[in-house]
Amino acid sequence: MTTPKNLLIVARNPDTRERLEDLLFGLGYGFRTVANQSEALMMLQRWHFDGLLLDVDPPANRHSEVRRFLRERGMLLPVLLLVKGSDASTAEGLETYQGTETVLPQPIKEKELGQWLSQSVGLPGERWSARTFSIRSGPTS
Repeated sequence: MTTPKNLLIVARNPDTRERLEDLLFGLGYGFRTVANQSEALMMLQRWHFDGLLLDVDPPANRHSEVRRFLRERGMLLPVLLLVKGSDASTAEGLETYQGTETVLPQPIKEKELGQWLSQSVGLPGERWSARTFSIRSGPTS
């Protein structure tokens, strides 16, 4: 039996969160979803994650606190920065993180997400029984 890969999704937009949850569930990954930096920081202190998906909005450099938290603790997680726009160059000006960081434009394509996951995080492992876990409501199916 292999251990499931756990991912943290940080996205303000409910549609983006739902799209990522559907894709990750379909690909067999476990995940937890939060809507902001403070929730993400709480989750990172309580749980182990194999990767982080951040919905960012350049040039505002959102989630810099999350990325700073990872850097200060030496947590070299694979990080996927989801940026609006068809060109990854829209991420210019984002503060760099010393972990493995990749930029993927939105809208999110299952094939590109799957490639990043398999290369950066690894294969999903055993499927979780819960579809998602909300910090506010607990497990849901």
